[in-house]
Amino acid sequence: MKNRDYESLKQEHIIDYKSVYKDVRLELEKEESDMPLDQRLAEFRNGKQDLGLLCLFFHYNRYLMVASSRKGSQPANLQGIWNESIRPVWSSNWTVNINTEMNYWMNGSCNLLDSYLPFVEFVSELSDAGKETARKQYHCSGWTANHNVDIWRQTGPVAGEPKYAYWPMGGIWLCAQSYEYFKYSKDIEYLKTKIFPAMKGAVEFCLDWLQLREDGKYYTAPSTSPENTFADKEGRACGVSYMTTSDLAIIKEMFLNYAEAVKVLEVKDDLTNKIEEYQKRLPEYQISKTGKIQEWIQDFDEIDAGHRHFSPVFGFHPGHSIKKTDTELVEACKKFIEEKVKNYSQQIGWSCAWLINLWARLGDGTKANYYYEELLRESVYDNLFDLHPPLGETDGEREVFQIDGNFGSASAVAEMLLESEEGKITILPAVPESWKTGSIKGLLAVGNIRVDLSWKDGKPERISLFSENSQNVEIVYKGKRIGGFVELKKEEQQILDLCSMVIQ
Repeated sequence: MKNRDYESLKQEHIIDYKSVYKDVRLELEKEESDMPLDQRLAEFRNGKQDLGLLCLFFHYNRYLMVASSRKGSQPANLQGIWNESIRPVWSSNWTVNINTEMNYWMNGSCNLLDSYLPFVEFVSELSDAGKETARKQYHCSGWTANHNVDIWRQTGPVAGEPKYAYWPMGGIWLCAQSYEYFKYSKDIEYLKTKIFPAMKGAVEFCLDWLQLREDGKYYTAPSTSPENTFADKEGRACGVSYMTTSDLAIIKEMFLNYAEAVKVLEVKDDLTNKIEEYQKRLPEYQISKTGKIQEWIQDFDEIDAGHRHFSPVFGFHPGHSIKKTDTELVEACKKFIEEKVKNYSQQIGWSCAWLINLWARLGDGTKANYYYEELLRESVYDNLFDLHPPLGETDGEREVFQIDGNFGSASAVAEMLLESEEGKITILPAVPESWKTGSIKGLLAVGNIRVDLSWKDGKPERISLFSENSQNVEIVYKGKRIGGFVELKKEEQQILDLCSMVIQ
């Protein structure tokens, strides 16, 4: 390597990363700038609008994923591959009560399926290691993982407070994220050999872990809401209850995904009927006296109303059990988000990234963009690495680089411009007003459909669709279908002039 010059190494690197980075590009008006990045950020932080910087951040975050998650490697952890310490904060492990999953929210929609594979393999390996944890620590079948996993696939609780150390939902959430790979790729072989076996073990754990109570419903107990606490009757901070809302939402997602996977694979097993029975007897989501979705099964008083985790709204995002048509629950989620932000004591990069995704899914492009810009102003270093400030909870805390805010914000950009589900693509669901005219090239919709989209004056102008398989899809804009169903033929590009099409 010492005999290689800079230019040859650079060209070799460009060829290498482009092979998996793919031709994905976000373009907004007035984006070009030759200004050094630190100076550009300084001006942006002082209030100068810079649409090009927003595009650059999106592209950079995709690049970080390509660089830190490649086929045959480990998945991206808390620092990707850029940990600087011998003994790093949180051990540079995989924290699976949000951070690891958030790292991979972007990979489907942002068309980085090759970089998704290390995560899928990781979950498959954990499903083997986690069988012992399920059996010895929880007396359950199947497998589980708690909140912190290391390279040796340690899945048990780590030392520490119950509010974070004890959390047997880790494996279940990981399976939900792993299944997202299949939804975008439609890779039947990976579903059959890697994803579904892990899902089945997670379902087995859920069915054993849920307990039937006197009211005829199934609950988890004990249960925590990741890293948060409530006030008990004496006003003391307490982290342990039963069937927190995050537990309920994650299990609902697991059951929905498993039922769908069984149909895809045409598998018949004894779990399907059990799932149907348990689904009917899970408790409902609860709405508090203030109108927001409850964090716990009871309407406890909160210790920290601005806590960094948005776990209770998992069912709305990143999950799918709360649909946009569930207007009362969606409004309760929105109320929860608003109250959380109102009581923020500090901004944390990954938490802000989740917030951007939430506002995008709520269809509010103005607020989504506000927090996207806020993350750039408050929560990145001059090299655009996301930062995590001290929490003030233990001695010796320091500010550290943590990559999840980078990856989570890229997911949010895609969510502003494109939402998708089986057979349905919603365009510009939360495009910010300041992104008046632009284009996005190479996003991926569920069903492995590559999408190029342009808009002008905030309205869709042109869309190009390329599907790996023959299928029909509807295009939706502002809640209404544009034209009829679009017939996509295998590996044939379909270009639609949206300006001339009728909104039905």
